Amino acid sequence: MRRVWARELLGWCTALGMSIAVAAQVAASARSELLFRDGDSLIVAMLTRSILSGEPLDWAMSSVLFLPESAVFAGLSLLASDDLNTLLAINAIVNLLAVYGAIRLIAGPHRAGASPVGWSLIALSLFGVVAVTETSASRDALELASLQLTTTYYSSTVVAVMIVVGLLRRAVDGAGRWPFVAVGAVTIIATLSNPLFAAWATAPLTVLLAVGAMRGRYRRWMPVAIAVLVGGTLLGLLARIPFTAWIANTGAGYAQPELWRESIGYYGGLLAERLSTPLGILGALVVVVLLALSVLRTVRAATDGERLVASAGWMLPLIVVIGAIALGTHAARYLQPVVFAPLFALVASPRTVRMPRPLGAIAAALIIVAGALSGPSP
Repeated sequence: MRRVWARELLGWCTALGMSIAVAAQVAASARSELLFRDGDSLIVAMLTRSILSGEPLDWAMSSVLFLPESAVFAGLSLLASDDLNTLLAINAIVNLLAVYGAIRLIAGPHRAGASPVGWSLIALSLFGVVAVTETSASRDALELASLQLTTTYYSSTVVAVMIVVGLLRRAVDGAGRWPFVAVGAVTIIATLSNPLFAAWATAPLTVLLAVGAMRGRYRRWMPVAIAVLVGGTLLGLLARIPFTAWIANTGAGYAQPELWRESIGYYGGLLAERLSTPLGILGALVVVVLLALSVLRTVRAATDGERLVASAGWMLPLIVVIGAIALGTHAARYLQPVVFAPLFALVASPRTVRMPRPLGAIAAALIIVAGALSGPSP
């Protein structure tokens, strides 16, 4: 038991070092404009400070309420510095740590022949690699991993999707009923805050589960899982009704199916722009390799839990991209599952890879030190 806790603690410390290093690199690039000075990126900070001031509220929100994001920022405001840029930098690190925590959940518990902590760190490191290849100041660029460092571009929705995948895996692996209860709770909160959760998680995972059941997999618990996902989403949408006075845009106008051809051209242009630089090619290559690995893991999966996670790694991006085009959308941020879902391939079957213990400890120490020495400075 002590060894397990020691590994987990080392994993979190290493993830902290990675997160600090990634945040520092992104903040040192032109992407800092998006992190610290873009108007949209400051919405949560302004809303939170307005609430904490105790003055009467007069806010009109978009379809996203930013409830978890605001709660995190409020907590940091009470615990950390009053300097806005410092708070945004710390929030970026916290968001990356949340990604690690969600990936760690997906990787599953410690078991013989598995290294869930190690593979979770590898997944976070590759996510960080993609993020640091993103150096544009534009919020409309196809640079999706670095959006996780902001307070407004759906960071909590990204984490919620990953948590749900991890909880469903626990359910498949026979952890009892509690994972389904947790899936329902996360789904309600995520949908209440951001209806996009339904497009990123509820719809794709429902398709994935239904297809798996047709092939004889997941059949025993598939109806319960789908019922919890759909039911939680509907309850989340109903929970938005009391907030109607503050929601200026329901999001219905974002769907314009007749513009699907323009949508293809728009996203195709963003992809071409992304591939126009060596860093962009590197980031895209990492994603493509992970997608291919997801497919391979799906084919070679030994258990239903492995297959579920690996399948989600490539089906979520595929369904989300098709759905975004079919609805005629024109916003790169809607495609974020393309960069975070393929990470599932690394933790679908986190088998142990033997390496000398001193080498692993030295590598972890170097990452922690590197993170400590590269604290983000806007």
